[in-house]
Amino acid sequence: MIRILVVLLLLMVSPQFVAMAQTERDLQLKSEPVPPVAAVAVETAEIPRTPPNLHPSPPEPIRSDQLERAIARGIEFLIKDQNRDGSWGSAERTKDLNIMAGIGSHHAFRTAVTALCLSSLIELDEGKEPALSRAIERGEAFLFEQLSVVRRDQPS
Repeated sequence: MIRILVVLLLLMVSPQFVAMAQTERDLQLKSEPVPPVAAVAVETAEIPRTPPNLHPSPPEPIRSDQLERAIARGIEFLIKDQNRDGSWGSAERTKDLNIMAGIGSHHAFRTAVTALCLSSLIELDEGKEPALSRAIERGEAFLFEQLSVVRRDQPS
């Protein structure tokens, strides 16, 4: 509470400090004394505190049409974001950050991300969308190619 009052006090008095700071240099050059700043006594007031709500009401349920649209957008994103080799993820898109990692970690990362994306697409595949089926086939082909290549970054 005291902090709030001090901040408010500083905000109200700050133009005086700015004016004083500007003239202080001039006064020092003239060797004249600087007038003292008036002190203000502040009495703290109690702010009524609302007790925390330990049992909040549950969130509004998501409508099924909203959920279906969100899933469709997710599928569309994954299909568009799939790499040419059938994988997802890349150690090449690092937002210009240097990533220090062992030799196998980039391959393991891409393989793990591909497995996660593929798992979600397989879960949603009903055989109705050819683009989705092609994305799944390409992802599976990538994972089968990586079986012999992927290794642990650090041997245990």
